[in-house]
Amino acid sequence: MPFEKTESNIIDLERAKAVVDLEDVVGGDWDLVLSDIFRKEEPKRLATKILNTLVKQGPMSQKQLSEKLMVRDLSISSILDKLEEYGFIVREWRGQEKIVRANI
Repeated sequence: MPFEKTESNIIDLERAKAVVDLEDVVGGDWDLVLSDIFRKEEPKRLATKILNTLVKQGPMSQKQLSEKLMVRDLSISSILDKLEEYGFIVREWRGQEKIVRANI
């Protein structure tokens, strides 16, 4: 019997992003993966928040991201550098703004 697409069996991507936590997606090993990159707990915690925010809310400027997470742009910049170096995020210029998006 062929699959029939109905409104009741369509998954809304935006709703799915709102309820799925990135740590759940990677099977709880997220802490372990980031521990190899960030030796201290606070940067690792901020990196997790950054990735969760980008996955759930989509690409945004670095300034918007720092405002959402209520951290200084300077604090977030070094974390983003590491996440970009390891391929977790991509940063690209759009006009005058640097846009950050998850790459996972």
